[in-house]
Amino acid sequence: MIVRGTQMDDMSAAMDDAYDRKLTIYFRENHASATAHYDDAELLDVISSARARAPSYGIRGGEGTRKFIYLAVLISPTFDDHPTVNRYLKQPDLDPDFKIVSLAHQVGHDIGERS
Repeated sequence: MIVRGTQMDDMSAAMDDAYDRKLTIYFRENHASATAHYDDAELLDVISSARARAPSYGIRGGEGTRKFIYLAVLISPTFDDHPTVNRYLKQPDLDPDFKIVSLAHQVGHDIGERS
């Protein structure tokens, strides 16, 4: 069997769509109040858009991509446009996945301290 490039692209897109829908359910079940201002289509769009933007910062791993999406959903869909965050994510000195995981951890820690 020969799998053509377009078939691979179609399979990849289908897997991405399924993953985004799974995350939509996760956010609705685990972060209902934080995502209440989004209807399902908007939440799915925020998730899909964040997943698509993560590689522009070199983020490739599953955990790094998830953390990027979490920040987009729970903080702001454009959190990475903030000058300080953008500069941090574009720094070449650290692994991109490490940077986003560390940032998400720090943000989660800071939010926990304020609650």
